[in-house]
Amino acid sequence: MIRRAALPLLVALLACAAGTGAASAADPAFEAHGSVEQVYVTGLAAHARMVLLDRAGHTVETKSADSLGGLLFRNVRPGSGYRVRPAAGGPASAPLTVMTTRSAPPSSNVYDQTIPSDGYGYMTMRDGTKLAYSVHPPTDISNAEGIDLPHTPTGPTPR
Repeated sequence: MIRRAALPLLVALLACAAGTGAASAADPAFEAHGSVEQVYVTGLAAHARMVLLDRAGHTVETKSADSLGGLLFRNVRPGSGYRVRPAAGGPASAPLTVMTTRSAPPSSNVYDQTIPSDGYGYMTMRDGTKLAYSVHPPTDISNAEGIDLPHTPTGPTPR
């Protein structure tokens, strides 16, 4: 049995839960990212038709995803405010920025990443894509598998 004093709290909690569900229903079920003169989309249903919109909401191009749910819009004019949405309607992506082919990144912060001398990690590219890497420094294998190999120099390893 719910006490009368607890009823307003219960109503408030239910209202918050309902609001949360409504907000997440408006979020797109796919991911879209701007890159260098292109926009890529992942997490789509196979062959889903998608529309690339410019800042003003005009259609730039309509394409279908591949059989794995991926899509790439190529030769997109550099700029900001692009969005992707289903051709049949529905929620659009957050605004995207398409970069130029110029060699300098929009921010030099991408150069401030550190890579360990040994181990696994991720490096962020200038368009936000993360690439995985695995660093393995050279080791002394002179007696590996019982094979006599020439002596491997020891000392500091290159970085």
